[in-house]
Amino acid sequence: MRIAAELIAGYTFKQPFHLWLQELYRQNKQFGSKDRKFFRDVFYGYWKLGSFGKNFSVEQKLLAGLVRLQSHTSMYDDIVQELFPDCSPSLTFDDLQKLAGECWKPYSPFSSYVSERVDVNKLDIWFGDKAPVWVKTNPRFQEEFIAFLNKKSIVFESFYGGIVKTSHENLAEAILKGWCRIQDLGSQESLTVEILSDSTLIWDACCGAGGKTLLAKEMCPEATLYISDIRSQMVHNALQRFSAEGKPPPFSSAIDLSASVSKLVFDEKINITKPVFDTIICDLPCSGSGTWRRTPEMLHIFSGSDLEQYAQKQCRIVKNASAFLKPGGKLIYMTCSVFSAENEQNTCYLAKENGLTLISEEYCGGYDKDADFIYRAVLRK
Repeated sequence: MRIAAELIAGYTFKQPFHLWLQELYRQNKQFGSKDRKFFRDVFYGYWKLGSFGKNFSVEQKLLAGLVRLQSHTSMYDDIVQELFPDCSPSLTFDDLQKLAGECWKPYSPFSSYVSERVDVNKLDIWFGDKAPVWVKTNPRFQEEFIAFLNKKSIVFESFYGGIVKTSHENLAEAILKGWCRIQDLGSQESLTVEILSDSTLIWDACCGAGGKTLLAKEMCPEATLYISDIRSQMVHNALQRFSAEGKPPPFSSAIDLSASVSKLVFDEKINITKPVFDTIICDLPCSGSGTWRRTPEMLHIFSGSDLEQYAQKQCRIVKNASAFLKPGGKLIYMTCSVFSAENEQNTCYLAKENGLTLISEEYCGGYDKDADFIYRAVLRK
């Protein structure tokens, strides 16, 4: 635990924790597979505690996180005796909650921000569980992908529409072959054929890695697609995913929609200055609070004051993007947040400010489906 405490003290939140951990292992070749598994488990448990254990030392919190995750701690008896000498070696997390004088409720500090549509108690349980791996199968290679899973003895569940759920994380071989892509169920449910009906010109304005654009292509194969993101690397990644799945690439560009834009330039040759799109997808930058069980370290640095900045940025992006939405067209507003300031409150404001009408809004995925939360609102111009 001492070494783990020293290691985690070096994390500064400047990059996702899993990337930092990979770099740590590269720099410390002396850590064998057992060491890496121990550190992974203990760090994961630590982040999952949230603000719990304010009076505990870092080493005590590392152990507490591990105890919460595991049903027994007999293999850590010596560590328990060292860190909690007044406690029984058969220490349970209930014991630790009594010792800390508080209950483990990770979303409690943010409960006033959470949407009324989301149950905070269920949200805590969801956060504490390990997230599964949700997969979208390429329709052309469903048989090959299922055969791959069976050959590797990977336990999985199959659902409608080529959706697969597993706990196995290493699917790189199948992904490289274009047989599938990692895409959370909440994301997969965020677009429907009904919502995209009559869409012939679709712009995914904040495309990220392109998961939702790929969905749009599968649902509207005849539509012409455009993608953009402020990050050119993400646009590149999205195009690579289209190539891997054997789909024609969309027109693309790196565009900063948080700043005023009078002209869109795609592939350095297509200039758009008028409202021409019948559908614009805005998967907006946000707190990510609906995905924190995957990145629990983010809960440790979030502040309520961040919400105003996110909301303002979302407003700027929607205002600039909607200028290119033709009358009667749909703007699909999305976040992976459970905070109303980024969702219901913002869409209500945006509708009034930009001449849009709110058609529908809901949370896709979520704790009832063991998935991330995606807030989706459909607005019409």
